[in-house]
Amino acid sequence: MTCSVPFSGFYAPRRKVWLPPLLIVAIYVVAVVLVDPRGEFPLNDDWTYARSAFRLASGSGMQIDEWAAPSLVGQALYGGLIAFISGPGFLPLRLATLLLSCATATLLWFSLRELGATTRTAWVAVFAWICNPIQFCLSFTFMTEIPFLFFVTAGVFLLIKARSQARDGLVAVSAACFGYAYLIRQTALLFILAGILSLLAFDSATAIRTRIRRAAVWGIASGSFILAYHCWTIIRGGSTPAVLRKLELLQHLGPTQLFGNSFGLLFYVTFMLAPLWVLRIPSLYGFVLNAPKRHAVSIPAAWAIIAGTGFLWFRTHYSRPEYLPSAAFHAQMPYLLNILYDTGLGPITLDPTYYGPPPTPVYPNIWLAVTLLTALGLVILGTVCLHDLLRLRRTSGFRSEILSFLLLSSIGVAAFEIVFSHQQEGGLFDRHILAAALPALLLAAAAEKPGDAPHRPGRLGARTSSGTFVLAAGLMIGSLAWFSVAATHDYLSWNRLRWKIGTGLLAQGVDPLRVSGGFEFNAWHNYDTFRARGDISKVYYWWYDDLEYLITMEPQERYDVRSSKSYYSWVHGRTLSVYLLQRSRR
Repeated sequence: MTCSVPFSGFYAPRRKVWLPPLLIVAIYVVAVVLVDPRGEFPLNDDWTYARSAFRLASGSGMQIDEWAAPSLVGQALYGGLIAFISGPGFLPLRLATLLLSCATATLLWFSLRELGATTRTAWVAVFAWICNPIQFCLSFTFMTEIPFLFFVTAGVFLLIKARSQARDGLVAVSAACFGYAYLIRQTALLFILAGILSLLAFDSATAIRTRIRRAAVWGIASGSFILAYHCWTIIRGGSTPAVLRKLELLQHLGPTQLFGNSFGLLFYVTFMLAPLWVLRIPSLYGFVLNAPKRHAVSIPAAWAIIAGTGFLWFRTHYSRPEYLPSAAFHAQMPYLLNILYDTGLGPITLDPTYYGPPPTPVYPNIWLAVTLLTALGLVILGTVCLHDLLRLRRTSGFRSEILSFLLLSSIGVAAFEIVFSHQQEGGLFDRHILAAALPALLLAAAAEKPGDAPHRPGRLGARTSSGTFVLAAGLMIGSLAWFSVAATHDYLSWNRLRWKIGTGLLAQGVDPLRVSGGFEFNAWHNYDTFRARGDISKVYYWWYDDLEYLITMEPQERYDVRSSKSYYSWVHGRTLSVYLLQRSRR
């Protein structure tokens, strides 16, 4: 059955089609200039991902470190190609991730417009995604999340095109995108299963035989990647220890992890979609005004109870006298590890800095306000999205099928992260939530029905909706953009100094096993040494033998300051230093 695109004039005039991508590219160019991604050093876990790419480029074959939990093969393949062309270097890999991030935002725009989202809503959703601090910071790394989400978004866009234009050939191409995404992160399986179910169950106007055929094509096209990956895994000796440990830790799964991760995920998805739910406040008012009274009261009240319970859960379980960035949970946002911190963006992976009080200023009152605002947003977002989903039951056609796919994908990824984000490994990581937030963003933006806001004279209506709340969403996007740029700039700045100090020390002939240069520095220089010893599992040592030299953000007792380098922090508005310390001989 051929379904027409639910809006008119999108492709006429043609010249306007390319204006949004050009604007998105311009935004990324400005971001790159401001942040400055230059520097030959790894960030966070991407040291191990880059090792796989560099070894492949050097002709050593596909090798995945024991440390790595993602499947990674797909990222190593294109990273190896880049390294083969440009030579091994972190900057080319970082720029490739930025390119994929830009392409993802562009595909989000086209996907939302294909699904019938208004121009205003589509732009707010795209800007919310670009300015999401966690997504933004990861775009300047070689971490797996951004490449994974690019192939997921490409798959979603192609599925929308396939179903809106009844082009079954594109179903296979879409499935192949999800199959390749599985070669980067195994959570793509949840999108693949959601696709099979939506193709089978949510297109009642199509004959069952046709639906089965489409689902079979989808399963074969995506499953071939999964089969090839697992055959390769068996040949090389099985899954990595990091993957096996996640399975072993399931025996410790308990209510504390389930509740904590569930509330954390709800709050973070709401935070990531903040500009969108601000824009949809008039829809909430329209629901309360027009819905049956019992629904108008009970549904927002239920979400208020969930939000309040989540707020109290973290306050009662994780209140502590001082803020410790390395702690798995906190009493207020940022609740979780691994990108967003009260100190900015990116983990301060310096030992002992990481395990102590933060070396930079923190702003608990600001983050308490963010937490309360996010709790309010959860009530708004939960209410309007539930209303949209209930209304979705009465619709048919490709749009209903796609929105159902997005809903199933978001729920599936959320459930997976709640169960497999073990407290013994630090709990739920904020960056892992992006895989659930992306389909949730598409769903929340595309499911909106024009005219949801009330239009009664003298009440909150179209004029207010198109004015006050658009302005509020714009101000929120601006605030997130400033924080994302400033905090990512700071993250690159202090890492650049850390590596300059560390490489200078090694140039003097100092054994890297006697240097604690931080997680990435010691992993890059010492991982193979510990691997040869069979001692890679003790990651809490961060791979050093002797703490003669420390690279930190503050002086330490029993250590002398040998040198220091400074950078100006855009977030904190002051000069901060990175120190090289040597054990005192006095």
